[in-house]
Amino acid sequence: MRYDEFKGIGEILRKARERKRLSFDDVYEHLKIHPGYLKAMEEEKFDELPGEPYVKPYLESYGKFLGVRIEKEPERTSSDGEEEKTREKSPDRELRDITGRQRDSKIKRWFQVSIFLLVALAVVYIFGSRSGFVDKYKLNTKDVSATSAPELPDTVTKFLMELMAFDTLSVLVAADDKVLLDDKLKRGQVKRFSKYDSYNININPARNCRIFAEGLPLYFPDSGWGKLNLQLSIDNYRNHIDSLLIGESLP
Repeated sequence: MRYDEFKGIGEILRKARERKRLSFDDVYEHLKIHPGYLKAMEEEKFDELPGEPYVKPYLESYGKFLGVRIEKEPERTSSDGEEEKTREKSPDRELRDITGRQRDSKIKRWFQVSIFLLVALAVVYIFGSRSGFVDKYKLNTKDVSATSAPELPDTVTKFLMELMAFDTLSVLVAADDKVLLDDKLKRGQVKRFSKYDSYNININPARNCRIFAEGLPLYFPDSGWGKLNLQLSIDNYRNHIDSLLIGESLP
C-alpha cells in the first residue's frame, strides 16, 4: 500500500501526545488541524485525511509539535530476536531534521501550486480566445483620446470562486437570491463563478471537493467529512486560505 512507509507512526504520535498530557483539542488549538484528522493519523487511517498531499505535511507538523522525529521503520529486530524501539533523537537534531524537511516540502508545494496556476491561466486564456471573451476586453486605440479614459464593460469579474470535485458530491451555489448551481459533480469536474461578491455554498460531502477563491486553495477544518454550509465572500475568504498547502501564511 502507498502508506506502508508510515507504518507504526501512529503509535509514536499517540505515546508522545499522552506523555505531554494533551488532548486532541489542545493540539488543534496550536496546529489548527481538525481533531478527527489527528485521531486518524494516530490510528494510521490516512485515507480519512483530506487527500494524499496532506498526509506527509500533517504528520511532520504533528511530529514537530510533539517534539519527536518520526522514522519510517519504527521497530527493528536485533540479532538475538528482540525488537528495538525507535529512539527519539536530541531536540536540536530533531529541529534541524524537521526544518530541512519542511523547507523541501515548501519548495515542492510552491512548485505544484505554480504549475497548477499556470495551467489554469492557460486554459482560461485559450477558452477566452476561442469564445471571443478576451477580444471583448481589448481597447480600440482609435476611440481613446488623450483626455478621455476607456470605459470597462459591465461584466467585470467581481469575485472568482471555483469548485474542484475529487469525487462525486452534491453542490448548491446561490447568490443574490439566485440559484447558480444545483447539481451533482463528478470526479474531475470544475465549476467557476465570478459575477458576484458573495456566494452561499452547500456541499455534501465536503471531503470530495476543493474550493478556490481568487486562485487560492481554501480549508475548512470545522466541516470534518460531512456537509459544508457557508457564505463565502470577497471580504472573508482570506480567513480560510490553506496556508499549509501554500507553504506560508499570507498577510
